[in-house]
Amino acid sequence: GHARFDRTRTLASMRPALSHVLGSSSTRALLAKAVRASATRQAAAASASIPHRLPTAMATHAATLRLVTRAPSAGSGVRASMHGPRARVTATPRKLSSHRGVVTARAVEASESSAADAPGASSTERKDGVLPERLSWPSRSRGAGELRASDVGSSVTLCGWVDKQRDMGGLVFADVRDHTGLCQIVSDDDVTPTEAINSMRALRAEWVVAVTGVVRERKDKNDKIATGAIEMVVTEVAVLNTVNKSLPFSVSGAASDAETSEEVRLKNRVLDLRRPAMTSNLKLRANTIKALRGVLENDHGFMEIETPILTRSTPEGARDYLVPSRLQAGDCYALPQ
Repeated sequence: GHARFDRTRTLASMRPALSHVLGSSSTRALLAKAVRASATRQAAAASASIPHRLPTAMATHAATLRLVTRAPSAGSGVRASMHGPRARVTATPRKLSSHRGVVTARAVEASESSAADAPGASSTERKDGVLPERLSWPSRSRGAGELRASDVGSSVTLCGWVDKQRDMGGLVFADVRDHTGLCQIVSDDDVTPTEAINSMRALRAEWVVAVTGVVRERKDKNDKIATGAIEMVVTEVAVLNTVNKSLPFSVSGAASDAETSEEVRLKNRVLDLRRPAMTSNLKLRANTIKALRGVLENDHGFMEIETPILTRSTPEGARDYLVPSRLQAGDCYALPQ
């Protein structure tokens, strides 16, 4: 009896404070906003519980029907069935079957649009007609810088980067570059298919391509490059990769190191090593080491024994194995990875 009396006295003392708070305009505005939000959630729950009509284009997919039970919330205004909760059937297309959860309406619309475009689309090319649907690993038959006048009439396959592309309207020229050098490819209406011509018109700098064609003698010879006496008439073009961003500097051409800062070149080291000057340096270093080893091993009978190398640690992706320095306290050597 005493506990009930104390609780009643406490509530009686709180009534003036509660009436003062609830009577303020800011509190009434918050309560009205909460009521509107609750009504919006109830309407969304009511619409979600209504079975959706399956699109007719979904019949072209191998659909998996799943039963999703959804019990109506109390006070939502939706009449609950006396025999159990409402059921909703959702169709999961084959392309979206790997995703968990209920397929959203946006995913269904995307799948429906792709199904509508399927009859007119190629089985091996995407809608843009540039990149293939599946990855491929073609092999080159010759290097781009190895072709000479003696190869006229032979069919070859080149793989490399697009150095330059020139569209003259009726003719499309492009230069394909790899580690051996550069070769000019050209389209010919009598030999090159329309699909290959369209692919050549879409080429941009540093795209990775694999081209097949026939070597022929060049009318306007270029004495500045080793392959200036020949060119290749394209019969097939396969775009292996594209570039979607502007290049920080020109990879080809006679651009000197002074035009591009060393910081930019080191930040984009992959592009920097493609430049002819850097490629020449790598070849010179490899040939020098090869000659030194040849003299030591072949002429003087030396035998190469690989031993661990300790060097200065550099911030790279691989984990370093550190060895503390005895002479310099706090510093370490690292085994190169």
